[in-house]
Amino acid sequence: MIKRTMRAMIFVALLTGWAIPEAQAFEISPISQHLEAHGPGVRGRLTLRNPRDAILPVQTRVMRRHVAEDGRMTLTPADADFLIFPPQALVRPNSAQAIQFQYVGEPLAEGRSYVLYVSEVPVASTGSVIVRMVFEMGAAIYIYPPGAQTDLRLESVTPLPGGGAEVRVRNSGARHGVLLNGLIAVPGAETALAAYGQAARTAPESAIVPPHSVRRFVIGGASAQRP
Repeated sequence: MIKRTMRAMIFVALLTGWAIPEAQAFEISPISQHLEAHGPGVRGRLTLRNPRDAILPVQTRVMRRHVAEDGRMTLTPADADFLIFPPQALVRPNSAQAIQFQYVGEPLAEGRSYVLYVSEVPVASTGSVIVRMVFEMGAAIYIYPPGAQTDLRLESVTPLPGGGAEVRVRNSGARHGVLLNGLIAVPGAETALAAYGQAARTAPESAIVPPHSVRRFVIGGASAQRP
């Protein structure tokens, strides 16, 4: 599943004695983009909206996302694969800021998944100590070679104790598969998973099937817990 992610971090800021209203989250859009890379130089953009009545200082970073067979995700720094403008910004109150990015990494044999994070920068001054929330949001960026396609097929459905099932899906294509409509998006799965009803039609927590890989999903019943 392509999701916007938000992480709230608590920090202690030294501020003047006047009160600060509770922090509001900012917004970024779109929350995912699929971009075909005809060599280095493919470009995209995000829009950041600041709903606050105060200036919002932000900075960016890029992480490459790796998804294992069981859905576990790892992130590795990938700032060198992108040029971001602006990498830092002061977004005016109740306004929007465009953030442009350009892929400058190596030519691709298969698709890659990245997350571009926009993070609020803590600003401290002298005075009383208070606790504030600082927000971070991420947008999914998929970069893939020209003509790359997703090629999903259902490999197996294995019933599990408790009424669930283990479902294995193979992606033989060079582009990420994203199961936004659940496992029934896989050819043949709607019939094979008919007994699991809505569970087969709900996007799993980690719904990405990377290129040239197999993913294992657990749905339905008491066993449908993330491994």
